[in-house]
Amino acid sequence: MSDVPPSEIPPRSDRETRFLVHPLLRYDPDAAKWIKVIRAEYFDECEPPVPRNQDLPAHAFGELTARTILAATSHAWFWQSHPDPEGVKLKLLRDDFIPRLRKRYPETKIVIFDDWHSCPQWPRTKKEDEIFYKAMDHMNSMYLYCDVILFLEAKLPDLDMTVRTCTLIPANYSFGRFVDVTQFHGPESSSLDIKKNDIITKPCDIDTLKSTKEEIEISYLKRPFGRPNRIPPDDRGWLHAERITIAVKVATAGQHRFDDIVWSNNEQLRTKIYTWARVLVAAAKKEEINRALHELEAELNTKRFTRPSDTSLVKELVENNRKLLNLKVY
Repeated sequence: MSDVPPSEIPPRSDRETRFLVHPLLRYDPDAAKWIKVIRAEYFDECEPPVPRNQDLPAHAFGELTARTILAATSHAWFWQSHPDPEGVKLKLLRDDFIPRLRKRYPETKIVIFDDWHSCPQWPRTKKEDEIFYKAMDHMNSMYLYCDVILFLEAKLPDLDMTVRTCTLIPANYSFGRFVDVTQFHGPESSSLDIKKNDIITKPCDIDTLKSTKEEIEISYLKRPFGRPNRIPPDDRGWLHAERITIAVKVATAGQHRFDDIVWSNNEQLRTKIYTWARVLVAAAKKEEINRALHELEAELNTKRFTRPSDTSLVKELVENNRKLLNLKVY
């Protein structure tokens, strides 16, 4: 025990204190307030399809501390209401990435950010909606301040294209539109083969279905997890924006840290992000950051979004990256 009275102990320098908290808590504590992190151990026990954020057991959630490694996932959702019902990405986490994290960081608690698990998912209550949109405001920070980014790459799932039929009185049921499809919303019954989220192929006009009060034949596709998203990962706007963010992260952290930060089962993707980071660093030395980011943003504008409204959110994300790059690039 020290004999020096507390009043005479000199204050810690900023260099000494900056490692007492995780970077996410230091630079954006509100992100950790609204976005949950998941203990790596939870992925060892769960089975597909893994439950959404609101349905996770309490012991699934972890705590972020200065001695915690935070890994953030980036991956394509292939279905409207579940990103990984077949467990393909769960297997990647369980069999590949988490064992590698444990080997790289032994005796260290590992927590994972994954949007499906970390933020309230649809259907949401009013309170859950508030949490979700606050989480969205801080989503970029999860990628900027995480310790490791895990890019999970998987092929598009096969689709059952069998057109089925059933007879019902449409006016007695609920239907909805999502992007470009009409879906059955229920109520479900044991005597009815069509289930929630199945896609109506004929008749698919909402007004026609609502006004039809006699029994007719409905044609539909079985879609227990909703509308499939068939856009290849490399063509998706949100994924592209996340990849740009990680290139910015590498550029500001230093290229020598690339292998520590960027992990993927797709080496071509890693090479692309490394190349972007080098371009950004080179541009910084010539004071041409805005030009380099503009070129990345121009490529982003060629990508596709499920919802057109997402483009404004992504532009805001890119602008935040621009501000960060102008502050510090190695």
